[in-house]
Amino acid sequence: MLEAEGAGMETERLLTTNEAAGLLRCTRRALYNHMRAGRLRAYRPGGRWLIPQSAIDDFLNAKRK
Repeated sequence: MLEAEGAGMETERLLTTNEAAGLLRCTRRALYNHMRAGRLRAYRPGGRWLIPQSAIDDFLNAKRK
């Protein structure tokens, strides 16, 4: 788990693809498919993907509606 800070923003938890897939109880392949389709917000600063905890929350809330 990583944390990111923005100017004047609170610290946000950033998850690796393995952590996010574990929380969503899906495979990494399914996770990448959601990211590619735009259903799950993710960032790639450098060589690896990071998913903000708020993106996981938004994804789950959208699935419930």
